[in-house]
Amino acid sequence: MSRKRKALWLVAAIGFIGATSKAGGQEIAFADQRAPEATDVASVDTTAAVLNIARAMVEEAVALERPGHHLEAAGRYEAAASMLAKSDPDAFKYRSRAAALCYHAGDLDRALELFEEIGKQATDVGNTEVAADAYEQAMYIAYEQGDKPKARELYLKSLSQEERDKLLERWKRRQ
Repeated sequence: MSRKRKALWLVAAIGFIGATSKAGGQEIAFADQRAPEATDVASVDTTAAVLNIARAMVEEAVALERPGHHLEAAGRYEAAASMLAKSDPDAFKYRSRAAALCYHAGDLDRALELFEEIGKQATDVGNTEVAADAYEQAMYIAYEQGDKPKARELYLKSLSQEERDKLLERWKRRQ
C-alpha cells in the first residue's frame, strides 16, 4: 500500500472516532460512523479531501473483493458511504454493495439489516426506486432465513402505494 493511501486510511480511521484531521493543509471533521447521518447535502462535509478519501476507500474495497475478502470490502464500502450525504446516489450504491458482500460472505443478518436501512433512507429522501429494490433484496434474505412474516412485510414495503392497495384488495377478496 502506498504511503499516500496509508495516510488516507489513517485519516479516515481517526475520523471514525469523531476526531478532526488535516488533509492537504485543510482541516476536515469526520462524523462518528455510528452517529445519525445527515439529512441533506448541505450538512455533510463534501470537500475534495473527504471525497478523495471516500474514493480511496471504494478503490480498496474493490481490490479486496477480488481475492474474496468480502466482509472487509463491505466495511470499506460502508465507511465510504458514511462520508457522503444521506441522499447521495453513490451512498446508496456503496451501502447496497456492502449488503450484497455481507450476503455472499454468509452474514445474512447484517445483509438484511443493511438492505432495510437502505430502504428506509431511500424512502425518507423520496427515492422510491432504490427503496423498492432494497426492500425486495431484504425480502429474499428474510425468506431464505425462514421468516415468512418479515418477508411479507418487506415485500409490501417494496411495492408502490398503488401496487400495495391493489394487492391488499385482492387478499381481502380471497378471505
